Amino acid sequence: MAYERKMELLVGVFKDAAVQANLGNADARPEQSGYLVDGLDYEFEITRSTEYYKDTATFTIYNPNDDTMQNIMTAGCSVIFRAGYEDEDMATIFVGQIAMAYPEDDGPETTKLVLICKSQRGAQYPLQRTYITSLVEEGKSYYDVLKLIADYVGVALSGAEKLKDRKLDAGYIINGNIRDEIKNFTSRKLRALGGDILISNNEMIYYEKNSVSFSTVYLTYQSGLVSAKAVRDEMYQSTEDAFNENCEYYLGLANSGDPEVAKQKALEAQIQPKNEVDFECIFHPGLHVLTPVYIDARKSEKDHFSVVGEFYIKELHYHGGNFAGTQYSINGRAWEYDIGQKMSGKSGQD
Repeated sequence: MAYERKMELLVGVFKDAAVQANLGNADARPEQSGYLVDGLDYEFEITRSTEYYKDTATFTIYNPNDDTMQNIMTAGCSVIFRAGYEDEDMATIFVGQIAMAYPEDDGPETTKLVLICKSQRGAQYPLQRTYITSLVEEGKSYYDVLKLIADYVGVALSGAEKLKDRKLDAGYIINGNIRDEIKNFTSRKLRALGGDILISNNEMIYYEKNSVSFSTVYLTYQSGLVSAKAVRDEMYQSTEDAFNENCEYYLGLANSGDPEVAKQKALEAQIQPKNEVDFECIFHPGLHVLTPVYIDARKSEKDHFSVVGEFYIKELHYHGGNFAGTQYSINGRAWEYDIGQKMSGKSGQD
């Protein structure tokens, strides 16, 4: 992996050209009234989660000139942030709106402009209430269409890597709510390949003939892993389901006289903990919420205590900046691939 960081922060109003294209303007392009933050130092703190209402971002821009501050404070409402490395494709990390922006002094010679942003989808917006308008250019891939939609609403895209070789023979217009546009693209393009899309509020999965091909990210100490530790976290697990299923046991009303039945009831009443992993790694553009990730934190072949196995990413916290001395890393939490399977059991590689 390369280590020359690369990132783009765009702030402004980003409109699209579908209306013009529908009127016959084949050369229509997305209309943008925005500002690329370039030549300025900035830092970012971004959270992406399976609970999409947690998706937030804070950008701190150092010593912006008057024009930059004026453009962002008055015209800027949308934010697009991409990051990666010089010799790799950048990933779209965050798409959203500015919820708050304010300047502040940080010493006699430093001024900061702080942007606090929320996800493109507010907590109250399910996918059927989120609308997108865009034009995907001829020659782009089917994968690009799905990735654009997924990034726009902050959901993970899985199983679609194989669509990178399928190219559009004409520009493709997206104009409607997310669920309708996914159905339209499926019927127009994907069904001919035997493909279909499953979509939830957190994930978009492409599959063909009931088979899904997931791309797993591998994290080891050689590929950027910094640390990983197993976590048993029951802080947010409710006892309500256990009580409802075993209320007689909890209320002392269960007296069957059969010790085996009583023993089984006692076992059912216990909450089963979910094995999770907290990890830290250098910035990796392939990591997204719900991405399968194989983590191997063993320091030697005889290490039977460290984390090793396949997991699904539950939450990610991105930290970094575009200047020397700042972090460029990710802290994350992941679920065990098969809940109940021991952490250091099956390797996760079949």
